[in-house]
Amino acid sequence: MKYPTHSFTTDANGSYTVSGLEWDTYASALTNAAYDLAGTSLMPVFDVNAGENKAVQMIVTPHLDKALLVSVVDGNGAAIDGALVVLQKTPFSDTKTTNGGTCATPGQVFWNGLASGTYSLTVSKTGYATSVTSVSLSSSWQNPTITLAP
Repeated sequence: MKYPTHSFTTDANGSYTVSGLEWDTYASALTNAAYDLAGTSLMPVFDVNAGENKAVQMIVTPHLDKALLVSVVDGNGAAIDGALVVLQKTPFSDTKTTNGGTCATPGQVFWNGLASGTYSLTVSKTGYATSVTSVSLSSSWQNPTITLAP
């Protein structure tokens, strides 16, 4: 790791500006246990190129146990909007569409308040191979990234 992890606290407007970052790959995370990260305006891991400015908006919601933020990308790591994401564990079944909520969260869907256990996660979009995997919800928040191949 080139630099240690840094923590930032937003101002009364929910903003914080980080200046002087070098070009590199960065990851955003929410560390306040009272909230769950429900989405970001960029993928949670993103690149900053030389001379580039980026704004990252984080959507948070009050914490409920067993939260799942699913990120869907293509082989180049670009967010895929409009993908159907089906989460199932008998008797639970729910389908969401990436970037289909009220806030712009490219390539992402979010659930919280889920029961512990292993869920089936099916991701599909026309023009891509369907991905079927399982996710075990044992920690309070998880963010699997699903890569869809053409």
